[in-house]
Amino acid sequence: MSGCPMGSSSYIRCMEDATPDEPLVVVVDHEDTRRSRMATSVRHAGARPIVVDTPLEAIALVESGDWQVAAVAVAEHLTQTEGSELAEYLAEMHPELALAVIGGRAPTADAVVLPADGSDATEPIRILVMTARP
Repeated sequence: MSGCPMGSSSYIRCMEDATPDEPLVVVVDHEDTRRSRMATSVRHAGARPIVVDTPLEAIALVESGDWQVAAVAVAEHLTQTEGSELAEYLAEMHPELALAVIGGRAPTADAVVLPADGSDATEPIRILVMTARP
């Protein structure tokens, strides 16, 4: 499975290459190293990562209706807001999405917390994708 290019300006090309059986997971993080590591874990978990830098990019992608996003993984600290604010918004406006926070606390009872310390996140991401509602 090929990976998505990093950076928000190229996620559309990645999406065109996605196959229907690969759940799409949006990774929202401004920190390049952690974002890249999470994208790798998403691929290892059998899903397709879509990486974006900002909450607004994530919201635009989810709300465009162009892509069937299964889950969103949000960094605890973002450039424009705290990750928990974005996660709470997505939980309220898009309850069908499975949510994860990279580090920090889970904003909802069924949200998954992903490691921010460099640990492999493949297994928690598998769990995240399995909790996604079609």
